[in-house]
Amino acid sequence: MAETTRHPILIAGLVSLGVSGGGLLWMQHHLERALAVRPPVVVLDLAGAARAADPARLKRRLEDYRRTAEQLSDQGLLVLDGQAVLAAPAGLSLADSEVRHAGP
Repeated sequence: MAETTRHPILIAGLVSLGVSGGGLLWMQHHLERALAVRPPVVVLDLAGAARAADPARLKRRLEDYRRTAEQLSDQGLLVLDGQAVLAAPAGLSLADSEVRHAGP
């Protein structure tokens, strides 16, 4: 009798595992489709960078920001100028320390 009760439990466990695995694959597929339609977004504050820069180094600093924006774009990110954004979560804004600068 103990053996007859094991089979239904084993079958139920395997069915549960199959349904869970299928659900996870389905969710992953929909997440990948959503990200393909809506690429990641980064906001660069060019005006803030210009205000913080020494006038003698302004051109180089803005060139660094442009180069960073192009690199991020090549990686599949949508790069927006902070002046064109009315509101965005803080996590989308790229800090000045994250921009690779050519010099001091």
